[in-house]
Amino acid sequence: RLIGSEESMEMGVEHFDPTGRRFEMALDRVDLVESGEVRAKLLLEGHLLHSKVDLQFDLYDGLDRVDLKVGLAWCDEKPVSVDLVFDSGMEDARVHYGVPFGFCSPNQARDVCESWASHRQCLGWVALDDGEAGMVIATDRAGFKFEKQRVESTLLRSWIDPISFAYRRVWRSYPERVVANYSIRGYSGDFRSARSYRDGWALNRPLRSCVTYDVEAPRSLPDRMEGIVLDGEGVVITALKQAEDGDGFILRAFEALGEGCEARLKTWAEILSVSEVDLMEQSVREVAPERIVFAPFEIKTLRLKLGGGA
Repeated sequence: RLIGSEESMEMGVEHFDPTGRRFEMALDRVDLVESGEVRAKLLLEGHLLHSKVDLQFDLYDGLDRVDLKVGLAWCDEKPVSVDLVFDSGMEDARVHYGVPFGFCSPNQARDVCESWASHRQCLGWVALDDGEAGMVIATDRAGFKFEKQRVESTLLRSWIDPISFAYRRVWRSYPERVVANYSIRGYSGDFRSARSYRDGWALNRPLRSCVTYDVEAPRSLPDRMEGIVLDGEGVVITALKQAEDGDGFILRAFEALGEGCEARLKTWAEILSVSEVDLMEQSVREVAPERIVFAPFEIKTLRLKLGGGA
């Protein structure tokens, strides 16, 4: 559901002061845009007050996942917060969400004003489950609110334009169009066993594919090969670059599940050496490529030296 909540802004820009007036999206049109063997695309068009809204749903054969793209062109003067609401239907849903290099729970205390107490900044994904089943919402939006069985993703919030203070007259500004992307997947078990963090990474950093039609030119590489893989449960590679001194590659990774693990480094070339380094790329210790130990939420920076001209 797409819901707008009016706010008075009488308490200042640092507070959220709802008036209690709420309004929902009115549906104008439903259209089946695409119906193929692999994917179906459904388009819903409507309006929120006088502002146009469109929701595009992508459904896939054989995948328990729904992709959603929301577009909102706000043209009303009302000061509002516009939120996309997900109802979990679970009485005792536990919520976890992505943060840099790990995850967090909204139950953790924060020293903020009361009007912002339910708001969180989430990175990539939000998961709700009761230990037996749940769902993960991957998104490119950061603002979320958590209320019992409900998760609300903020699409638009009225804000006083700072330029207006110079004219001694306050007005509000809005972007011409807001676009938000979501990917919703159901799972069994809890968010750890479902590897919920992967959904966030897949949506925000998708694999880019390239098709080539040249079948005649000679090939120097095999039909299938791996670049550099750090094989371990919950290990995420965030960076790979050439070392500043030109001697090997620098790889940065972290453990995302808070459980700790052992990882194995695999690559297409011969591994000459692997060492942990500091942020200045100075060696700290040598490590065995077949057994790289990560503590819970640990961030590691590694220098790789490879053979074969790599």
